[in-house]
This record gives sequence, C-alpha cells and structure tokens, in this order.
Amino acid sequence: LSVAAKGGSVNPLNELYTTKGMAEALEGTSLSFDKAGMLGQLYQSLILYPKGLSQIAKTILSPVTHVRNFVSAGAFATANGIIPNADAIKTAYQALQTPLKGTRQQNELYEELLKLGVVNSNVRLGDLTRLLEDVNFGETMTSDKGLRLLLKPLSKLKSVSQDLYTAEDDFWKIASWAMEKTRLEKALADKGVVRGMTVKRNGIDTVIDEQFFKQEAADIVKNNIPNYDYVSDFVKSLRKLPIGNFVSFPAEIVRTGTNIVRRGLREINETFELADGTIIKPFEGIGHTRLFGFGATVAAVPYATQKAFQAIYDVTDEEREAIRRYVADWSKNSTLLPIKNKDGSFQYVDFSHANAYDTLIRPVQTIINAVADGRTDEDGLMDDFIAGTFASMSEFAQPFISESIWTEAVADLVARGGRTRDGFQVFNPEDMAGDKAYKIMAHLVKAQMPFSFQQLQRLDRSIESVDVITKGKFDKYGQTFEFGDEFAGLFGFRAVNINPQRSLNFKIADYQRGVRQSRQLFTREALRGGPVEPRDIVDAYINANRALFDVRRDFKKDIDAARVLNISESDFAVATDRLSNIEINTIDNNIFRPINISRDIRLAFARNAAAIGEANPLETADEVIANIKSQMANISLSEPNFPFIENPLLPSAQETPVTPNTLNLPSIDSNLISNTVNTGNFNNLTTAQKLEILFNQN
Repeated sequence: LSVAAKGGSVNPLNELYTTKGMAEALEGTSLSFDKAGMLGQLYQSLILYPKGLSQIAKTILSPVTHVRNFVSAGAFATANGIIPNADAIKTAYQALQTPLKGTRQQNELYEELLKLGVVNSNVRLGDLTRLLEDVNFGETMTSDKGLRLLLKPLSKLKSVSQDLYTAEDDFWKIASWAMEKTRLEKALADKGVVRGMTVKRNGIDTVIDEQFFKQEAADIVKNNIPNYDYVSDFVKSLRKLPIGNFVSFPAEIVRTGTNIVRRGLREINETFELADGTIIKPFEGIGHTRLFGFGATVAAVPYATQKAFQAIYDVTDEEREAIRRYVADWSKNSTLLPIKNKDGSFQYVDFSHANAYDTLIRPVQTIINAVADGRTDEDGLMDDFIAGTFASMSEFAQPFISESIWTEAVADLVARGGRTRDGFQVFNPEDMAGDKAYKIMAHLVKAQMPFSFQQLQRLDRSIESVDVITKGKFDKYGQTFEFGDEFAGLFGFRAVNINPQRSLNFKIADYQRGVRQSRQLFTREALRGGPVEPRDIVDAYINANRALFDVRRDFKKDIDAARVLNISESDFAVATDRLSNIEINTIDNNIFRPINISRDIRLAFARNAAAIGEANPLETADEVIANIKSQMANISLSEPNFPFIENPLLPSAQETPVTPNTLNLPSIDSNLISNTVNTGNFNNLTTAQKLEILFNQN
C-alpha cells in the first residue's frame, strides 16, 4: 500500500520497518510521520528485537551449538575431498582471532585471508549480525538508561561468543585454503610446472607464482564453502521478516553444493598449454577427488553410517522403518541411526543434526519415505512420488517460510490458542488467570532461553549426584536420561529413546481426528440446508469412505510398527483404551468398516428437506448407498489403494453422448461417395484407393 501510495519503488523488506523508511514510504499519504515512526518502532520492539535475541540465545550463547557448529563445519572440507593434515590444522589454529591460548600467532596470514575473502564470513552469524545492526542491539531497545546498563554485560558476553563462533567457521576455511593451495601446487609440479613458469589457461598467459596459488585456493574456498558475502540481497533481506531462521545457510548450501560439482567437472576437463605447445590436464586428479568427496559426504557417508548402525545393533529394515513412524515430526525425513538395546527397546540418533549438507539430501529422503509408505501399484507409486516431490519442496522451503523462533512462540499463544505446532498444550483455556499468565510467560522466556537449556537439564538429570539445574533424575513425564547419550548430544549425536506406548497415544488422537474429518465429508451434505441431489449424497458417501480407508490403513501401519518396536500387550491395551474392541480388532485384521449413517444424520436430511418443501433425497440414495456399503465390506486394509466404486446415480456415457471435436481434414466429395457406393465396389477397394476417392487426392 505504501508503495502504491507513494508511486515509487520502496523495498518493504529493507526500508519499511525503520522510522525513516516508514516516513518516506508514507510521504504524501494521510498517515503522519509520527504514526509511521510509531509503527516502525513497534515492529522493531515486538518482532525484530525478540527475533534477534532468540537467535542469539540459540546460537552464539549456546555452548552446545558451538560444538555442533565446529563439528558440522568439518563436512565442508570433506565435501571438497579434503582431509586436513597436521600442518594445515596447525596453521588454521594459529591464525584464529580468539582469546584461546595458541591463537593470534599468524595475524598477517589472517589479514591476508581477510582481504582474499576467505575468513570472517560465517553465514548464520552474518544473518544474525545484520539483524542486530538493524535494531542496534543493546543500544536502542528502550530509552531507559538503566535497562541499557543491564544489557551491557550481555553485549560483552555476546562479543566473546561471537568471536568463538566465527573462529569455528574460520578454522575449517583456513585449513581448507591451506590444503587446496598445497594440492594445486603439487598437481602442477607433477606435470612439470613450477613457480616462475608461464602457461596458457583459457587462452590467457598465466604466471604460476605464489599469488596464483593463494588466489586460486581462495576462490575455491569462497565459492565451495558457505560464505555470507555471496548470499543474494533478497535472501539477506528475509531476516527482517517474522518468518525464517538463518535463511542464508540453506541458500548457501545449495549454491556451494552446485559449485563443488561444477568445479570438479571443470578440473577434470580443464587444459593448460605449456610454452612448448604441450597440452596438460594438471587438476584432473583433484577433480575426481573433489567429486568423490562430495558424493561421499552428501550421500554415501550418511547411508553407510546408517547401515553400519543397523549391522552393529542388529536392526532390520522393518525395525528401522518402524522407528521412523515413531520419531518426532522434524526427524521423519532425517537420516536415522537406529539402536536396539539388550532389553529389546529402541533408540535413534538423528544424524541430520550434525550433517551440514542435510539440506541437499532431505528432499530425496522425503520422496523415498513417501514412496515407501505408499502403494505397490505403478499408478499409486507415481502419485506418491509426486506427493513426495511436493513434500520435499516443503522441507526445503521450511527455513525460509516457517515462523522464526520468537514468532512461533507468539503464534502458539495467539494463533493456535495455546498449543504448539506439534500439538502440545501450553496452557489450558480453563486455567486460572494467574496460572495461565505464568505458563504464557514461561513459554515466551523458553523461546529466548540461551545455552540449549533443555539439553543441559537432561545432562544434569543424567548425573544423579549433580542437581545444579534440576532436582532428581526423573522429568515431568517420568523419563530418565543416560549421561553417555546426553554427552553425545553436545556433538549432535544424542540417542533418543523410542517410547511406542506414549507415542501411540498421540497417534490415536490423530487417528480419531482423521475419522471425524472423513465423516464430515459426508455429514456436511446433510447439514448444509439447501437442495441436495441424491447423486451428490452418494458421491459424498464414497469420498468419505475413501478418506476413511486412508486413515485406517495408516493407523494399521502405526499399530504394526508399535508391535515391531516390542510394545507389550498391556501397554498396547492401555494406549488404545479410547477405541472400541470392534474398531481395534477390525483394523488389526485388515478389515475396513465403512461409514454407518446414524439416526441423527437421517433426521437431519428429513428436517432439511421438509424445511424447503422437497422430497427427502436420502430416501432415493439409501438403497444405492446400501449396495455400495456391501461392496465396501469386502475391502481389505492391505489393499494398495481404495478401489474405484461407480456412482450409479451419475449420468452414464451412453445417456450423455459426447460430440467429437471437428477434425482438420479435407472436405469429402459427396458425389464421388454416391457414385462409388452405387457401383457396389467401395468395400472391395484398398485403403489408399478409398482415401483417394473420399478426399480427391491426386
């Protein structure tokens, strides 16, 4: 609206949220500068500032995130076919700019790499730093001087943590730069090209000297390892919206992943011409190594690690897929490392947490999972492949379109009525006002809580003799935690317990919701009040049962998975006590029970028909529905898909003949047809002769 009112080009992402930008955007409109400034300040205070604070809390103020940041960044080197040697590691550590002992010993090298654009370009930190600059963190949140003084220590802590966060990224970039430089020099030396020589590269004379190796290695690192300087302005501007968390990182993973493949292919095929006219391919070996490293890091290592865990812990493919049905929603399309304990219980490690390139393989995994959960017929598989493709697009888009950490917490309270996106209740609407206010504040504070607080709570509970953060070894759900699992979680390898009984409770709630929604496809025809055709009632009945079939078939898979995960019969009975024995037994035996039309629904049809003075359409549809229901009684939940059931009340093709479209053919000579038919010889002619006669072809 502001752009239209002004008649010019105003970038709302870059300008509108600021006081100046708001005023400029509203110039010439009925809104005053004061109102514009107020809206800009309100947006900063309620959206941008809390968003930046929550992202600080979950990244640079979290020791757990620091560890994961360092471990996962190692994949950037291996994806380029590099395993740093001792010299590269030593050089990288000594060049770091941190207060740690042994660093800052090669400051000149760091300054040079800074000029080359190799270091100080952490992508997540780039998003966060720009966002904090947008809101002048610690300076202009409020005009209250006392509050600014309280924020001052936090700013100092932020500065130290930020240096460490940068160093974790710089370490691998410096090490990669050193290794790239070394192997470039070795590859040329193996072909007889040493420093001081001049070669033709792409038809241009190129001097092979120290600067050549430094610049070439720097170009590789800048283009093949995530770098905030190369993020597009559009993606950067998304930081100012209430959606998205560190959106530049997945964008950079896609860019650098593509560049690694492009660079590898270029190295394999690139030729140099020596002074004597000899043509060489000095980087061919590096190209093959780079492509192999990329393939191994992105696909082979996760797959091989998963299979290794299955072999070590004797987990079958069926058990692994059963685990997938009982993991958290955000892990369903992750690379899962399954663990079977001696007592028959199961755990899993979400390998994707520590895999920087998960952004690239998650869409593929999403499609595989969608197909694996689908049908075996060809048409069904194609439907699932298409559905999986759209699901994978959604997975990829999540960092860009999902709510930010802070916005999600607020939406839980406002838009979702006190429930999280995963269905957990923040507060009960019937709570006392004081209890409700306490739970609301606790939920908002949790979104801003630094240090990965929940993980530290679990770590505390896992050490019985330590009660610093929490008291006792049980959480509010009665769960206990192992120190080894929680310590491994610091590196992104936490083993999560699978609790099929507890998870089955949530799946039953989802099942009951699905049954209600399926029935509504039919009942809304009865309750809409207007004229209803009998054929529409039959159509609605078939569609409702088709949806119900999918819901019950999916729940059957959940039941089977729970048994594969060794749920006890007593736990199974407790978890399913909300369902009738008939419902459980029929689903358990793959029997599909179609929808029964209740007495209340029949009365609703009769009342609605009487109200508008028409005959009850259900009386006409009833016999047809009874026949269809008897057909459905033979459907098994093991069928690959719901069978096609024809609605006999719909007009048939014979009753409504279709007029074919006019074809673009030459006109027919009717006189020739008449003469030919009269001779009685038309049927004895060849096809070519008939065409010649009909269309007068010469």
